[in-house]
Amino acid sequence: MGRVETDRELAPKESTESDRGVASEDEFKDVDLSKYLPQEGLVRPSIAVGVFADFGFYFYDGFDTSELRVGQVVFHTSAELSEQFSAFAELSLDSVPTPGAHVHRLLFRWETSDAFRLAVGRSHLPLTWWNSTFHHGGWLQTTATRPGFLDFSSSVLPTHAEGLAVGGRLPAFPQLGIRYEFGVSGGGADHGHADSASDDGTIGLGVMSGMTRVPQAADMEHDHGSEESGSAVEATVNGTLGVEPRAIPFLRLGISGLLGPQDGQDQAGQTTIGSAHVAYTSERPEVILEGVHIANEFESDDAQSSLYQTWAAYGQVAYRLRGFHERLKPYARYEQLIKSDEDPSLAEFEGYSSAMVGMRVDLAPRLSMKVEANRLVTAEQDAAWGGAFQWSGSW
Repeated sequence: MGRVETDRELAPKESTESDRGVASEDEFKDVDLSKYLPQEGLVRPSIAVGVFADFGFYFYDGFDTSELRVGQVVFHTSAELSEQFSAFAELSLDSVPTPGAHVHRLLFRWETSDAFRLAVGRSHLPLTWWNSTFHHGGWLQTTATRPGFLDFSSSVLPTHAEGLAVGGRLPAFPQLGIRYEFGVSGGGADHGHADSASDDGTIGLGVMSGMTRVPQAADMEHDHGSEESGSAVEATVNGTLGVEPRAIPFLRLGISGLLGPQDGQDQAGQTTIGSAHVAYTSERPEVILEGVHIANEFESDDAQSSLYQTWAAYGQVAYRLRGFHERLKPYARYEQLIKSDEDPSLAEFEGYSSAMVGMRVDLAPRLSMKVEANRLVTAEQDAAWGGAFQWSGSW
């Protein structure tokens, strides 16, 4: 009450607290503010911390080039602040090309029931199943590498959003397990991630490092549309609808969409992205199919609009062996990116196709070893082999 007492000393004698619009002590005597203030003996929220990390050898360009790399070291922390409020943060430490730290997620959540959850902060866009399921936890995914067009060092697709989102499970038709999410964020594309690319401009990890891009000045910004990049922040909206039928455990079907601004070589435009997926994540078998369509529209100085379309998809299968060999999980994936060469927003990327086979060996419940071989074909070069040998863990 120090501020009120100071005001009382400076005010004229005939003035009252009510006249000055200052609350009197009597008005507070029935209000218990102690539960909102830190104090000795106050029970602190329950906090959980988790870590994901990986380390490996990567080969590309027909095994002519190799690299020993520490991957992202990712920290997750969550806290239950009350029965309805919680907080979550995800921070990564990166080693290439220079050491650095990034906040990938920072969320404050209000959850009234399984049907409604409001989250405010920075999150991963639920635009693709892979991005919203595995995030930055490499140990979670069966494979050592992500599909090339979903790699965090690539800006083919936006991966993060800063704003608010509502979601939950619809109470109607409980047997279908219908989940929804709708979000509004400032800015659309993000993560050019020059800081995740190597000095020679290659992107991705392991076998996908054969894909090259031309470094852009805008790559130094993690979020296009920020004040530093010189363009105005515009709203991006996204929505996701998924079905998880109770009759078929581990099956998920879903569609997602995004509408927002797009930048391309000093041209302002609009991007519309749609995706669909089918994921069956039983260990015997695991089947993931996902496709993405990107439509970027730009208007030229003469008021003529141009529409550029890009298609990308991958299919992945895996199967955990039985009996004595249950630690082994062979897998295979095929992926392809077909893009318009004239699209100014994707000018630094090449179309490609890739076929990959690998083996995951679970040495312990939270420690795995992964071995991959990949055959990559891009628009600029013939087929080239590459591979990865990776250790990944979680604790």
